Amino acid sequence: MKNRLAAVMLALAAAVLAPTAPAAEPPPATAFFKRPQVRAPKLSPSGRYLAIQAAGKGDRMWLGVLDLQTLQAPKFVAGFSDADIASHHWIHEDRLVFDVSDSPDGTTRVNGQGLWAADRDGTKLRQLINTDKPFITTATLIGNRRLDVNWTLHSVPPGLDGNEVVVLRRPWMDERAATGVQLARLDTTTGITRTLSTGIPDHTINWLLDWRAEPRIIETLHQGRVRLFRRDEAGDWQFWHDDDPHARKNPWPTWLGPDGQMLGIQGHRGYQALYQLDSKTGHSDGEPLVTTPGYDFRGRLITEPGSGRLLGVRFETDAPGTAWLEPTMKAIQADVDARLPGSVNLIECLRCVGASHLIVTALSDLRPPLYYLYKTADQQLEPLAGMRADLPVTAMGQRDYHRIKARDGLEIPVLVTQPAGGVKGATPTVVLVHGGPYVRGTHWRWEPMAQFLASRGYLVLEPEFRGSTGYGFKHFRAGWKQWGLAMQDDLADTLAWGVKQGWADPKRACIMGASYGGSA
Repeated sequence: MKNRLAAVMLALAAAVLAPTAPAAEPPPATAFFKRPQVRAPKLSPSGRYLAIQAAGKGDRMWLGVLDLQTLQAPKFVAGFSDADIASHHWIHEDRLVFDVSDSPDGTTRVNGQGLWAADRDGTKLRQLINTDKPFITTATLIGNRRLDVNWTLHSVPPGLDGNEVVVLRRPWMDERAATGVQLARLDTTTGITRTLSTGIPDHTINWLLDWRAEPRIIETLHQGRVRLFRRDEAGDWQFWHDDDPHARKNPWPTWLGPDGQMLGIQGHRGYQALYQLDSKTGHSDGEPLVTTPGYDFRGRLITEPGSGRLLGVRFETDAPGTAWLEPTMKAIQADVDARLPGSVNLIECLRCVGASHLIVTALSDLRPPLYYLYKTADQQLEPLAGMRADLPVTAMGQRDYHRIKARDGLEIPVLVTQPAGGVKGATPTVVLVHGGPYVRGTHWRWEPMAQFLASRGYLVLEPEFRGSTGYGFKHFRAGWKQWGLAMQDDLADTLAWGVKQGWADPKRACIMGASYGGSA
């Protein structure tokens, strides 16, 4: 299987890799920032078919499908001459949806990503949502049922009827102020929608669907307060409670499973944690199910399509990880980790238990993601895509999180990328400032800008200054009204810390960033 799979992947994306650069010569800048030739592998629910984005005609990213059972030549399902396929999702075993994004050379800027659907053999292609670029639009002989550009894909929940997905509509600026975000089900073969928004309250901003993809909870935002509404058995929306949108006193439901199960987010010792909630009151029930000390819980639940059974939890602390509850998946994770030491290995699947194949994404700070195919019947683990001979590990710098003290005592997480070969005394330094600013700006993985600088001998310091999210409410709140003040002090304190460690050369240091980072 190994040789045949390799040959098929080469047919899908015939990438010519540059020879490994000698240690004395760092890779060219273009190697760090060019788009991968193959990305985003996703398995169909059974695990038999692999959908993957690959460089196609005109060096645009096209969508291809490979039959892993027959390993016949892969088929390009769809693509465009003026834009890239951006994301794709399986609706069921035979049909996919996808949208588009900017082209890498900057010639196409796509604000509305649109939506298309096609069968895995490339037939029954249909545009469902318009983009803001008419030249990307595909022709159809059927009456135009395309949705306007203010619609977007919300989700592809498992177990929906037939060929349906859930789509979201954002109001136009000239609509009445109380108009909220609306949802509908969209048949990807006919283009017909069924509204889910009848009787919703004004100012709706968020929806929560249950495990059967039925809307159950709505969140509104008005006059600085959030309000939660629940849908009763008659289908009417009833007020539940209101809260402060930033300092929530009540748990925030995030998952509604079978048999009345409800999980949600609530504060625990200064950080958000995952709790079991009472399905009637919405209050937390005992101790948290998942805590990530030093970090807010930011993750997703992995469930079994059809039954809604909870299989595991994906989370992120200093690095991402998975806590499997299902014994079979826990054993597979242990097997994969033993074979791929030194990387964070994320198993991707739609119908995880019983699938013929699984995708493994192996993450490292020293190289771009590697993709592997795991065959469950005989536990074979085969390389799939992602190898980059033009980016040798020896040219990269190790990345680690540190916690430092700002001048007022606040703890600041800092992601440090050492220069290639490690720190050898006082080193020229770049303080790299993330945008936002109210986001988590850094993640432990290979990052092109930091590694490009490291390959040129720079020490890179990336502070999660106050106001950054994901590190507890206190850290977030400390950044309010602190642009150019304490937030800026955190950047200076980061450099001062690097100097004190003997790593950073204060006479050869600069600051760099984009968006908020450029302002800072």
